Amino acid sequence: MSSQITHVNASEHTIEGWLRKRSSVFTWRRYFVSLNEKRVVNYYARLDARQPVGTIRLSRRTKVSLDPKKEGGLIVHGEKTVRFAAESRRDAVLWKEMLQGAIAGTLLEATARVASDTADPPPKSPPEEFEDFFFDPSCYALSKAIGRGSYGLVVSGRDLRAELPCAIKKIGNAFADLVDAKRIVREIRLMHRLSHPNLLRIYDCYANGLDFDEIYIVTELLQTDLHDVIYARRPLSRAHVQFFCYQLLRGLEHMHAAGVLHRDVKPGNILLNEKCELKLCDFGLARCLTTDMTEYVVTRWYRAPELLLSSSYDGAVDLWSLGCVVAEMVERRPLFGGRDVIDQIRRVASAVKAVRPRDVAQLAFVTNHKARAYVMSIEANEHYDSWADVVPKLSDSKTGLDFLSSLLRFDPANRPSASRALKHPFLYSMVQELGNAATKTAPVDLADIERCPLDRAALQQILRLNDLRYTPPPAAINNNNNNPSDDDAAAADQHPATDNNGDEQKNP
Repeated sequence: MSSQITHVNASEHTIEGWLRKRSSVFTWRRYFVSLNEKRVVNYYARLDARQPVGTIRLSRRTKVSLDPKKEGGLIVHGEKTVRFAAESRRDAVLWKEMLQGAIAGTLLEATARVASDTADPPPKSPPEEFEDFFFDPSCYALSKAIGRGSYGLVVSGRDLRAELPCAIKKIGNAFADLVDAKRIVREIRLMHRLSHPNLLRIYDCYANGLDFDEIYIVTELLQTDLHDVIYARRPLSRAHVQFFCYQLLRGLEHMHAAGVLHRDVKPGNILLNEKCELKLCDFGLARCLTTDMTEYVVTRWYRAPELLLSSSYDGAVDLWSLGCVVAEMVERRPLFGGRDVIDQIRRVASAVKAVRPRDVAQLAFVTNHKARAYVMSIEANEHYDSWADVVPKLSDSKTGLDFLSSLLRFDPANRPSASRALKHPFLYSMVQELGNAATKTAPVDLADIERCPLDRAALQQILRLNDLRYTPPPAAINNNNNNPSDDDAAAADQHPATDNNGDEQKNP
């Protein structure tokens, strides 16, 4: 039987199953939908719910079409336009036929045809591109490739044990470069240790063979990232920006409480699903505060002044990066798109000197005398008088500009912590509605990895003993995905849901 159409009754002239309904620009909620011969479509938040969340009454004038812009999408044109989405195009075609049958008064014939057509098709063999992709078919079913990079391939699939969608990243030749190998081992450890709703969750980690040439990381599956949302020119309201900032700060607050810096916060490392739930990902450059810090992090455009000027640093670097991301969401362009490190310093310093000159007056945190002298020699940007000139699309929000300026303080000592930033008036409505209770976490210990020499066998041993393991997703996640509560459904209708980044090298 189809994965979405769960019940077809030709004698009672009804069809039932799961569909997603669009509530706002980015919000799609999953509902149990029932269609009957009286041309009534009821949709319920749960399978066992007594009262529908909503009702659509069809008429002879109602039109039903497939949505060309969304895979499996359906558009019902009636008194108002309603958009649904099935799990596949095949399901969407079946639902379209049933809806048209109800409109035409021929639901009996339509249900009979659909009932004979809803048997599951025979299982498909994996596509050719997955032939060298190692996995246990009793644990995972692969779907399609969703990303490629220097590390290898990322595919979407399904965790058959948890009955949840997942993403599987293949890292080929994982130990060919031991510096990269240590980074991979560190990232896997952090993903296992850092558990928070706004940090990407790891489900599994396994290797192909004893030589560890290929490592596979299984995580949650999210549909897109913030970079694609920004540059696809999809509508982003002020509420979207606030909701994303709230979630990012929650994730960073948890990381910093565990003594971990992300060090590569940028739109491409911020994943989003259709409900605009946000997950910070890619911990390849993350470090514990207790370890020696390198001054090099990958993405230049989001690099804090203390990193550009080779000074010591702490969690404030992530807050600066967040400020750059906020401005990019609003303006739909990078805030400081420097061509190289020198140009990046010039752009940052000239802007800050123009809008807040006292921020660049002392530079006590800059220990390099030549770096300090260079910053002092940079002229203020004559086109800017305030942050409203730098980020004009935020000029209508006094609290928004104040929030942004607090994150983009040149001296890291003047930037707020993630916890303090969450209390800013710009996020007041989000905190009031969603809460601000910090999640408890213990400091992450990476001492064994940091002490480990760049030795293939030693790094493999750490991975084998500690981090090659399956972590079943909490049952609550599965229940919530399949049976959203009435409260969740109502909240979804109210909430917004939703590489050329100056990179100098790619993460493994």
